[in-house]
Formats: sequence, C-alpha cells, structure tokens
Amino acid sequence: MNWYKRKWNELNYFLLIGIVITMPFGVALKLNNLLAILLFAHSLSSPLSLSQGFKKLFLPLCLLYVLYIIGLFYASNFNQAFFDLEKKITFLLFPLALARSSNLNGKYFSKILNGFLIGCLAASIICLFVAVWRYKLSLNSDVFFYYELTDIIAMHPIYLAMYICLATFIFISNWLKRVKHFSFLKNSLCVIGIIYMGLFLILLSARTEMLAFTVIIVTGLVIYGIKKKRILQTALIVILFLSFVFSSALIFPNVKDRLKEAINYKGEYSIDKQWGGRALRFLQWDCCLDVIKKNFLVGVGGGDTQDELQKCYIEKEYGPLLIYDDLQYNAHNQYFEVMIGYGVIGLSVFLACLLLPGLIAIKANEPLFLAFVILIAIGSLTESILELNKGIVFFSFFSSFFIAQSFSNKETDKKNVGC
Repeated sequence: MNWYKRKWNELNYFLLIGIVITMPFGVALKLNNLLAILLFAHSLSSPLSLSQGFKKLFLPLCLLYVLYIIGLFYASNFNQAFFDLEKKITFLLFPLALARSSNLNGKYFSKILNGFLIGCLAASIICLFVAVWRYKLSLNSDVFFYYELTDIIAMHPIYLAMYICLATFIFISNWLKRVKHFSFLKNSLCVIGIIYMGLFLILLSARTEMLAFTVIIVTGLVIYGIKKKRILQTALIVILFLSFVFSSALIFPNVKDRLKEAINYKGEYSIDKQWGGRALRFLQWDCCLDVIKKNFLVGVGGGDTQDELQKCYIEKEYGPLLIYDDLQYNAHNQYFEVMIGYGVIGLSVFLACLLLPGLIAIKANEPLFLAFVILIAIGSLTESILELNKGIVFFSFFSSFFIAQSFSNKETDKKNVGC
C-alpha cells in the first residue's frame, strides 16, 4: 500500500506540474485540458477518501457549477448554456482531484508554485524575444505592447497579466523566505527578476491588473511595516515602489495612453470623441444594470446572458458595441455576468467563492493565497474572467490548490500534535 501511495503521489505531482507549466500558453490549451482530465481520472484511483472538511471547503465552487446546471432548465439558448457548462467543468474536476491529493504541503507545494513561475517566465521571454524580432522587421514599437506582445502564445494580455501578477507574488514570497541566507549577488538577481516581472506586467498594459498588483504590494508592505514597527522605512519603500510603477508606466507611450484613457480627466476619451475600453464598458454596464433589474432573483439563465445584452445594445442603439458582426461584447464584469445569468442567488454563491478562501487565507496566515483572492476580486471588476477558458482554469485550479494546501497543512499539524 505504501508503494502504491508513493507512486500515486509521484504521478499526481507530475500532472500538477504539467498543468501549471502549460497554463500560461494559449497554444497549449488542448494539452492543458488533457492534463486536467488525466488529473481527475487519476484522482479516482486515490488511496485517500474525501474528508468532511474538504467537502465543506470546496462547497461554494461546486455549488457555483450546480447553478450552471440549473441554468440549463430555464435558459432559452440551450446550446450556449450547455457550452458554458462544458467550459466550466473544471469547477468540479479540480476540487475533486485536489481534495484527494496528500502531497500539497511542504516541498511539493513549493515545486508546483515554482513550476507555474517557470511557465510564466518562459511565456514572457518568448513574447519579448518575438517582439524584438518583429521590431527589427517593422520598426513598429507596438509589437511590445498588449495584444501584439502576446499573440505569439495565443494568450489574451489581460489573462496573462493575472498570471504574471501571481507569478511575481510567488517570486517575492520565495525571495523573502531566503533573503537572510542569500549572498548579495543572489539577492541582487532576485531583485532584478522581480523588476523584470513588474516591467513585463506594465508592457502588457492591463490596467486593472496593474492596479491590483499595486494595491496588493502596497497593502502587504504597510502591514509588514506595522507589524515590524518600521513605519518610516516602510513609507520610504512604498514611495519608491509607487514612483517606480508610475514612472515606468509613463515612459511607454502605449501604456501612458491607456492610463490616460482610463482616467479621462479631460473628457477627451468619451464615447462620442474616441472609443476605448473605458468608454465601451460604461455602455456595457448600463445594459447590464437594465437586464439585472428585470431578472434580479434568478437571472435569465447562463445561456441567455449574451443574447439579453445584445438585445439591449440594439434597443439602445449602442453602435460601438454592434459595429462588428462577428464580435459580441460580454458584461466585462464578472459580478454583473453572474447576476445576469443567475440573479442575486448566483452572485451570493460567487461571492462565497471569494470570501471563504479569503477567510481561510487570513486564518491560516497565508499571504500568497490571500493575494490570489484579492487579484481575482479586483480583476472581476472589469473582466468577465469566468467566460474564457484561461480565466476559468486559473480561478478553479488555484482556488482548489490553495484550499487543499491549507487543509493539508492543518491535517499535518493535527498528526504532529497527536504524536
């Protein structure tokens, strides 16, 4: 039995490593999905059984999937509702698979996180290498920003930005654990690596993710400074960090323009003057609120969400949202997206998927886990992150992964106390 358990853990570990390394590559989407299915299939042969604690911890995520199933029965667009159900199957696969994993603490946990970090570093290096090559051919600096930077790996820049944020937090966490034992050279290399990740995030020009990254870092620094009673030192570090972020963003014209469009302090980016993500979102959110008001309790059903928004765009003659026949704009806000599909009941379940992990992270004193939850919560303000595969997999995997790790640590502590 011990031999079987050891081999089972080894295969489980390799599947998890494969999933996190391929996650930042849109071109590896099919491979990533295959590894997720294999992980779930492998979990069915687990020598471990699901404990009552695990069932409680994973309940909100599984309940969210149950809502998608219920939505099939009252959605008019059954095909779309079923397609949404198919896309979000990892809401069940990852919790059930990771709940049976016994090797998510200690070195295995760190190695899996490092695997994700390596995958993100590799993705960023490939993007920059290709961008340099394209720049030599075209002399067009746009290749270093946003869509043109990430199209080589078939990743939406906003989702890659979320990945880079978490990868940077992992990098910082690893460094802080070893900073006192590292030589000056190693510490310098770590600082350079963190700066590199931050600069790449800025090149991605994902404004909400840049904001989330800044909020999380500054909050972490303030909390650390208060605990260590180093107020002045912390204040100086925060000022230097914010100066670095804003000065770096303003250096690049493309990023500067996107930040100006987001702030719109002179009104030059209103919808009647110049189209942009900010202006379009206000039109989308106006229709979101209209649809929500009419279907407040249980929503319209997941399959009808986009159809109802399209009707509103047409009724209100929002031309900028209708100009492309092959492009439909979703809510661009996950909270609105869930409310349109499943009403206030769906929103309550989605909030539970954020609040419960957040409380677990705080109680277990796991800042990396908490940073992930905050990243998702802020990112959901301007993106429907659970409508694309890369957002679904990212959210469902790491939510399940961090919860399972927290529970594994708790179980290990109980055994140690028993001994």
